[in-house]
Amino acid sequence: MRSIPSALPALAAGLAAIVLITAPASAAPRLFSTEPALGTLRVGQRVLVDDGVCKAGEIREVVVNSRKSGDTKSYPDGGPRVRRCVKR
Repeated sequence: MRSIPSALPALAAGLAAIVLITAPASAAPRLFSTEPALGTLRVGQRVLVDDGVCKAGEIREVVVNSRKSGDTKSYPDGGPRVRRCVKR
């Protein structure tokens, strides 16, 4: 039987493997054909929109930036959306 200090590296490796296996797949940006409606995204959320706005080989990335003003009327997602074209 192993002593507790010598078993810690194996325990840590096992826990790391479990965390990696069970990590949500939602960490990758979701792909949409049109930009999602206002109020449907969360602050920090990143989505890809393939609506033909960007030139060939690029896709539009939409990110909701944080805003501390709490202006939910102007920013129902919690902050302004930032849009840019990125390589596929």
